[in-house]
Amino acid sequence: MTEPVTFTVHGRVGLATVDHPPVNALSQSVRAGLVAALDRLAADRELHALVIVCAGKTFFSGADIKEFGKPLLPPFLGEVIERLESSPKPTIAAIHGKSPRIHDSAFIAPGCRIIGDVEIGPDASIWYNCVIRADVNRVVIGARSNVQDGSVIHCDSPRPSAPAGWSTIIGEDVLVGHMAMLHVCTLEDRAFVGLGAIVMDGCAIESDAMLAAGAMLTSGKRVPAGQLWSGRPAAYMRDLPRSAGESGAAHYVRLAHGHMAEIAALGRTDDGPAQG
Repeated sequence: MTEPVTFTVHGRVGLATVDHPPVNALSQSVRAGLVAALDRLAADRELHALVIVCAGKTFFSGADIKEFGKPLLPPFLGEVIERLESSPKPTIAAIHGKSPRIHDSAFIAPGCRIIGDVEIGPDASIWYNCVIRADVNRVVIGARSNVQDGSVIHCDSPRPSAPAGWSTIIGEDVLVGHMAMLHVCTLEDRAFVGLGAIVMDGCAIESDAMLAAGAMLTSGKRVPAGQLWSGRPAAYMRDLPRSAGESGAAHYVRLAHGHMAEIAALGRTDDGPAQG
């Protein structure tokens, strides 16, 4: 007898395909298959997301999927959706045929949402509950750079004045502080964005330059190499004696390795104990 739920692994993503789901009720075998897929997601630290294909629709773990195709779904899937939405695993999802490309040594913390044409380099770290959405262009994060907890990164669509649109490019050894917002900008190697800072469209922060905590760099501004800018709107404050970027980045690489080890020891990427 053919199993009603087929589970396969594709890199860091698990795929659960429900073959011809019932319209009005769920058989125990289908329910058991989906529960097993969710348990596999929770237990396997190499799996960062679960995709369910059911009734001609595709759903990603962690996404807001209750609204999509609900009339076509059997009632039981609501339970599965609730479990997916409550999962602390990161969401790593394709859109418009483009998937995130994440180096094996990079740390993606539980709770992150990484969508679309995103490239993350060696030893980079994306910390808890960050959102990186590259649905209309691309986002690149270089080696050893870190994006700290709760930060949001986006790009922008093509327009008549810019047919290629605008990407967000982050170089190597860059530090992005907690709750920062980056939109259509360039951060060169060893740049530093303070916590809660905002970098707006068309901005650039050059190598070894820093935008202070809470500052807002308004559209089109450039922070020259080795300078500190602060305020809203941000303006030149002083020259920096030396770069903290490279040493700070090395600290975060070590810190990320520690978090990865602890999560691996738990045997699952949530805050609960390993299930035995």
